[in-house]
Amino acid sequence: MENSEVDKQKNSNLSLGLIALNILLTLILASNITAANDPDGIAFLMVLVISATILLGGYAITYHGKGYRWAKWLFGVLLIISLGFIGLLWYAAGLAAAFKKLMPMKVNKLNKFYIGLAVLLVVGIIYRKISYKSWERYNYSVAVNAPETFPVHIREAYFLLPNDDFESADYEDVNNFTTTWGVNYGTTNHARSARLPQQLVLKYFSYRDRNFYADTLNLPQQEMLDVFKSAEKNNQFLRLSEYAGLKKGLSFVIGVADNGHVIVWLRGIYLEKEVLRAKLKPVTPTKDDLYYEKTLTAEAYFAHAFENLSDSLKTVYKNGFDGKANYIDTPSRYIQKNTELWEYQEKNGYIDYKKGN
Repeated sequence: MENSEVDKQKNSNLSLGLIALNILLTLILASNITAANDPDGIAFLMVLVISATILLGGYAITYHGKGYRWAKWLFGVLLIISLGFIGLLWYAAGLAAAFKKLMPMKVNKLNKFYIGLAVLLVVGIIYRKISYKSWERYNYSVAVNAPETFPVHIREAYFLLPNDDFESADYEDVNNFTTTWGVNYGTTNHARSARLPQQLVLKYFSYRDRNFYADTLNLPQQEMLDVFKSAEKNNQFLRLSEYAGLKKGLSFVIGVADNGHVIVWLRGIYLEKEVLRAKLKPVTPTKDDLYYEKTLTAEAYFAHAFENLSDSLKTVYKNGFDGKANYIDTPSRYIQKNTELWEYQEKNGYIDYKKGN
């Protein structure tokens, strides 16, 4: 009877240590998953409370007696607050000492469960770290740009990322016909780090030639990764967003020129790198491409897409204004246009870049 009570006490001590270990491992795993999309820490706190409640609940159910009543009280408290985590961390700190004092004993089923859970969480953390590939993740924005005199209506524009993820492009200004070739107004839809894109998916209607273009284009991942690494080393990252903290990175600008020509620039401070140049062929739009409240004819969808283009501009374009322009070979002059801004920002400490270094 005495040996049974000793084993029970030792198993109890082991349970406490394993509870603390499993909660700690759960929080590490949760921090990797929720950090980018949980700026206020609410989801993280929820994981803490739920995991602590479940694990301590098993302890309270398994161990009975006056010496274990505290567990039942703590189990109740954890249902409404998360302060119990501080106490559990204290037990984790003494885990090594507890193992040294353990005599040979028979490990009970609850502690076998805790040990197995700890192993699974460690495996999950390792897998998450490897698959997440934080060393290949950066902040970046994605915007679409088109010439004023060659209006287009973007149907779809987004990047395909590894692991079936995607990143949407901002093309609102293009569809409102308010962009100028090569100019990026600095808007961003991105406030999280992500893997660099593998492909560009682009579908759009062109007003001047009345064609529909659609294609999926491969992007040079290693070249883009080299540009990001160099820009990070040389302090050429732009200030992209201040949502949930300052986000610095580079900007992808997708230029949709005349006659199906497409170009993709990667931009930073005193940095512009062309990473893609392609010529798309006109294709026949599918029923999905022509859907707006219902499936339309190609002519009806075209009329809808450009209904906000003024009649005066339509007349000008119909008369052939700027019809022979070749925007794909027209320099964007991005660096020249922004030099004065960067000099001001550098002088006032707004950016880390130092010209001449």
